[in-house]
Amino acid sequence: MSSAVPVCSFDDTLVAVQVTDVGEQRILVQGTAQGGNLARLLAGVDELAMQSGYFVVPHEPAVDHRLRVLVDTLITIRWSHPTYTQLPLQLDGGEE
Repeated sequence: MSSAVPVCSFDDTLVAVQVTDVGEQRILVQGTAQGGNLARLLAGVDELAMQSGYFVVPHEPAVDHRLRVLVDTLITIRWSHPTYTQLPLQLDGGEE
């Protein structure tokens, strides 16, 4: 099996991606409480396989659809009102 490639972490929960020797794409989410919530949301199921302390989410078309909808929803929430968004203003010289 190929090794996992870490892509991000949140709330002390690591998320990684993996392609198996037979070409299956997987999302691995560390087996924390928050990781379990994310993995179940992405997979659309209540029970998931575990591998070395990580929830295994097969990256299938339905999961990819959920990812796109989730990202679009989060972007919409973030940008729905200007006061919810805090973007730093960078001045000349690299100062904020």
